[in-house]
Amino acid sequence: MPQILPIRPLTTEAFAPYGQVIEISPAKMRLINGGTTERHHGLGRAEALGEGRR
Repeated sequence: MPQILPIRPLTTEAFAPYGQVIEISPAKMRLINGGTTERHHGLGRAEALGEGRR
């Protein structure tokens, strides 16, 4: 039997147990490449377990 999942708005608070919601802010957007590309810097953080390069 299929499970019915309710549709709910994606909010930072509701999603917090699962991770981080990545949102863009037009105020922080910068144009690059001669104004042809939008850059949104530092939107999320990466987490890694174990050993590796930093």
